[in-house]
Amino acid sequence: MTESDLLPINFSISDRAKIEIGNMRKYYEEQFPSDPVVAVMIGWGLFHFNSGETGENVVVGFYQQSQLDDFAHGIQEVAGMKVVFFTIPKYHARFDGKVIEYAPERGFYLREP
Repeated sequence: MTESDLLPINFSISDRAKIEIGNMRKYYEEQFPSDPVVAVMIGWGLFHFNSGETGENVVVGFYQQSQLDDFAHGIQEVAGMKVVFFTIPKYHARFDGKVIEYAPERGFYLREP
């Protein structure tokens, strides 16, 4: 992804989702203490389950300090967090005006404001 490919963040993040991202980040950093998280990655993912079913949903991950040169140009801010919005134009509109929410039974998902 280059700077010219950068799609602007067009969503917000709920307090519940921010808490869960924080919990995930803490766990992640415990696994990789020498390479801290620099930014949250948010994107759209396609899933293939062992049952043969497929699904789509919000994906949350992390970029570490050692990867900074590869993604620094993509860092944006939302909800007080540094975020790399890793998506393509095809999925960008799905996020438009939505709120990223979290529920234990659903994981991360998009909802109306």
